[in-house]
Amino acid sequence: MAKSTDTTTNSKNDPVSPPVEDERSVYDQAFQTLLQDPKEAVPEFRSFLKEYPNSSLASSAQYWIGEALYAEKDFKGAVEEFLVVLKEHKSSDKAPDAALKLGYSFYELKEWDKAQNLGGCHHVLPQ
Repeated sequence: MAKSTDTTTNSKNDPVSPPVEDERSVYDQAFQTLLQDPKEAVPEFRSFLKEYPNSSLASSAQYWIGEALYAEKDFKGAVEEFLVVLKEHKSSDKAPDAALKLGYSFYELKEWDKAQNLGGCHHVLPQ
């Protein structure tokens, strides 16, 4: 019986967080950085995606990279990142937002045809 109690005590005192909690805290830290300094958040979100490529938060992390670049007026970079959302996470809840911001990015780049064609996304988006 003592061994069972010791095992329970050891697992409760284990300093390693379960992966889901750690994953969420890394994402949340990157998001907090985004709110303070979008440029600094880009490498944090990239690191998150490298560490947790199959995370349920991956589409959001990818989207926020695009948003951060857009905020920094790196519209070409934003286009690339929003396209990744639409290609790799097309059924995610971030896909419609990425499509909208892709249009805004093309507008800022004065690529009027691409911005206008986003209404029928198939003209611009990768298949």
